[in-house]
Amino acid sequence: MKPFFLWYGGKWRLAEKLTPPQHDLVIEPFAGSLGFSTFYNCRKVVAVDADPVVVGIWSYLIKVSAKEIMRLPANIMSVEELPSSAPQEAKWLIGMWFNAAIEYPALRRANWARQPRFAYKFWGETIKTRIASQLEQIRDWKVIQGSYEVVSDLVGHFHIDAPYNNSTGESYRHHKIDYTKLASWCRTRKGYIQCCESSEATWLPFVPYSIMGTHRFNHYTAEAVWESRNS
Repeated sequence: MKPFFLWYGGKWRLAEKLTPPQHDLVIEPFAGSLGFSTFYNCRKVVAVDADPVVVGIWSYLIKVSAKEIMRLPANIMSVEELPSSAPQEAKWLIGMWFNAAIEYPALRRANWARQPRFAYKFWGETIKTRIASQLEQIRDWKVIQGSYEVVSDLVGHFHIDAPYNNSTGESYRHHKIDYTKLASWCRTRKGYIQCCESSEATWLPFVPYSIMGTHRFNHYTAEAVWESRNS
């Protein structure tokens, strides 16, 4: 599957460089756009996020019909142009497609999202059709609002992509994390544990694996991962 929405720091583009799912159940304790689960077409996913907007968008997508998605107006410049009947979650979803890889839904299209040559990358008929065509593949996904700790008792492939412990991570609205506590939690999960960070992070013994350009002009990030298998 392709992304249901873009998210700053999402792992859809990097997923192919990571170890694929090692269990039928994939657990993403910091959901964001669920780039890992989306890339690998995972059928059983439990996702957690502290941000009610992220949870709201995913709850909407898991339940909404393809027909309802296709009825949403495509050629709009602002969420204010949506009919009053449009749910808030649909407005958030569309707002995420008004710009590239943002941390919170935009209210109106960015300047480059208004240019015809980039139209296919932003909210419009192409994106609507993509989302609608993929909805049946996520009907068994479950999303929970709260702390990563609510999935402590699960066994599966943990894809842990917390806000990075640097200035980049501070871009998110919910970024205050006790990384020492998170490190201990990661080490004690059952199944396959895959934790992503920036290459300079030290709260786990991370190993660099990729240098990627971001959606921000002339900006690159050195990605690192720590992986473990616990029975």
